[in-house]
Amino acid sequence: MNAGRLLFAAVCVLGLAGFAGVAHAAPADEAAQRFLVDRDARAFDVALAEAGEPATSGRRLLARLAFAGADDQVRAMLAQPGAGGPVARAVAALHDLDLRGACAAVRCQEADTRDVAVAWLGALVLARRGDDSGAIGRLLGPVEVRTRADQVALTLLAVALPETERTMLAAAAEHALQRASERGRVAAFDGLVQGALAIAPERAAEIGAQAVRAWRRAGRPDGARMWLARLPRGTAALDVERALLEPDGVKAQALLALHADAPVVGPMVRALMRSGPPPQAWRAREPLPHAVGQRHDALLLARLARHNGVAATTDTVLRAAERDGGTASRAAWGTSWLASHDLVVLHGANDAAFPRELASRGTPFLAWCIDRVGTTYRERSVLVLGRDPTSGTWWVDEPDLARADVLAPDALAKARFVAVVPREAAAAVAAWRTRPGASLGARLEAARARAEAADWDGAHALLAQAGPSPVAALARALARYDQALAAPTREGWLEAEDAVREALATPPRLGFEAFLAAQAAAVRGDAEAALAALDEVEAVEGPSASVYLVRHAALEAAGRRDDALRALDAAASVDPLDARPLLYRGTARGAEPGAALADLIRAFDREPEDARIAVALALALARQDRGTEALEVLRVARRHARGEADMRVLDGARQQVELRLIQDAASGEDLTGFERSDDPETRRRAAFQLADLGTPKAEAQLRGLLLDASADLRLTVLRLYLRPRLRQQLAEDPVLGRRVVALLESDPDAAVRAAAARLLGHVDDAFARRALADRLRGRGADLDASVRAACGLALRGREDAGSRSALVDALADPEASVRRVAGDMLFEQTATRMGFDAEGPPAERADAIRAWREWLRQETATR
Repeated sequence: MNAGRLLFAAVCVLGLAGFAGVAHAAPADEAAQRFLVDRDARAFDVALAEAGEPATSGRRLLARLAFAGADDQVRAMLAQPGAGGPVARAVAALHDLDLRGACAAVRCQEADTRDVAVAWLGALVLARRGDDSGAIGRLLGPVEVRTRADQVALTLLAVALPETERTMLAAAAEHALQRASERGRVAAFDGLVQGALAIAPERAAEIGAQAVRAWRRAGRPDGARMWLARLPRGTAALDVERALLEPDGVKAQALLALHADAPVVGPMVRALMRSGPPPQAWRAREPLPHAVGQRHDALLLARLARHNGVAATTDTVLRAAERDGGTASRAAWGTSWLASHDLVVLHGANDAAFPRELASRGTPFLAWCIDRVGTTYRERSVLVLGRDPTSGTWWVDEPDLARADVLAPDALAKARFVAVVPREAAAAVAAWRTRPGASLGARLEAARARAEAADWDGAHALLAQAGPSPVAALARALARYDQALAAPTREGWLEAEDAVREALATPPRLGFEAFLAAQAAAVRGDAEAALAALDEVEAVEGPSASVYLVRHAALEAAGRRDDALRALDAAASVDPLDARPLLYRGTARGAEPGAALADLIRAFDREPEDARIAVALALALARQDRGTEALEVLRVARRHARGEADMRVLDGARQQVELRLIQDAASGEDLTGFERSDDPETRRRAAFQLADLGTPKAEAQLRGLLLDASADLRLTVLRLYLRPRLRQQLAEDPVLGRRVVALLESDPDAAVRAAAARLLGHVDDAFARRALADRLRGRGADLDASVRAACGLALRGREDAGSRSALVDALADPEASVRRVAGDMLFEQTATRMGFDAEGPPAERADAIRAWREWLRQETATR
């Protein structure tokens, strides 16, 4: 049993003691208790069978799904009326990657449910389709995990779910805990944590640490200690929390000593060990809501203003920014907003004394640290509340449960600062403005404002004036990094690495610095150096999906394909809500088409607006002869397309899929719909395939293309009808003949009218001859000489009076090319030209035409 199982087993034993019993027979009750610990679905199924539970009950079908998947036997049982219930049906649908069926089974849009498993499964379905807010709302709904029956239901759900869905549900539960912490919903903490542990016992340490942190930050140390009592010792995050809550300084030091060299938290732990008894930083205080983007920055601006006696809220700051046409995340706007409230703004950088002085005065300040935020690095603002003088550690108002709210002494060594004081207190800090750090901080703030506006030249010019310092070097590197993200180039990444080198000499080494080294090594083609730098990033920051994705690219470049796939597995495990690992893994699993397709379907379910995912899924479906589904994927993606570039990519993929389906078509039914495709090339290929098939259904679809909006395609279809078999169809079908005549008479494209004329030349029908004659001469003559010439050629060999009369009249056509055709056609019939020369003098042509008219009169009289 791994460490996660042991942690979860401990929770089961300690945490479920007070839960209410359930109305099951004693043997089933005992089996459920065993199942909570060993999670052995097969043994649980056997025990339930021995207890007399029907094979079609929800619990037994879930157990069967856990060890057999949605096999034919399970499907047969689920098909029985009343069998399984909504949870089993939904889980079976998820095994089949049928998200719509799963949603229908648990009615995922209906928030009011009284069944814990249904509620949690509904949250999973919502998360699968990209509705994270809906998933969190479902988990924070009226149903809470309270009884042992609830725990059994969720544990059974967990083992029955496919692994990818299970980890996604656990991630959604952690996000729900974060939201509950933001909103102060303390009553929801326990149920969320119990449920998350049932779903993902291997993450018990991380989930437990977040639970303890949520209780502590809510000012409820007893709740934090309750959870610590349930969870065994031995993991860094949990033991740090124990130390922070331990009133006995000796015990706290002993706990910390276990983790002095731990990744990520090691520097903080070593500093806390120097502090003696835990500092008073861990007192209860107003929790800071978790927010991202400009809401996060607006929240901190409001908090700073309130510390200085200005009534402000996050929403008032956001409204002010909107009114001014700016955003709360823009440095220049934030400074001007604070100044507008008669507050003095002090900028600083590269001066360790300044933040210590602010802390000693009890003045909160913002520290701007370069940190990973989501998938990229950004300057992340942190509200620093104070400093423990013994250890030098900083305590901060940290809203994110995944982050510690105590920082190592050197954590701010490469940060810039923004402090705010009332104007009446400005004299006390006036001396600061004369120090070099103040001017540097102001210049860095101004450069950041330029970079936020994508004024790269202006930003680089200001940063070049900043002089040597690790903070300035980091600022230069961040500007180069932002520019490289906006327009990735090899030179851009190398320039970013070059800019950061100066900062490397000053500890601590940041993950951002190591990441730039990894990225530069990757573009130089030095995969081993890139991998070594990524190891350092992970040691500093901990695991992240983004770093694993870069590791995957480096391993692929080094030819280490199996290791590259393992990196994608790790990325998907670290952040199950990130669709990118599924996309890359789905495209990399060439030898496992089933697994690859499953990854791509899950990725598309979450992010149908990502054109890359839609294209990869559509092509994968097409390769498995599921072209109709592929086209549906692309249709959905078009509804979510984010711009013209996405539309072009999607249309290119659609053409590939359609052409593949057309090539494989065995009947007209297989081609139904392709003749109406938005893509002209698809319709053209469909026309050729329909002509080759030759069935009545195919021919009916082909004649429909004679009315196509594309002139080129109408021309192609007319040429296809020159094939002997289709020509015969034209001769036998007056309806088709009339359609071709209509093209001759009224099509807006001259080339199409000419092609219609040539085709009618193969139809020995009075209707066709009359149409050709009418378009050759007189008031109905076509305005285009090439069409009139085609009509003349089409009358070759026609000896009826109407055709001959039209040809004789065409001898007077204003265009020589038409006159020549008419003369040639008459010569073929009579072996004489009557002295007619299409390019001869007008008087001679007039004499020849009179001779032809006399000949025509005599021929008509003798018939």
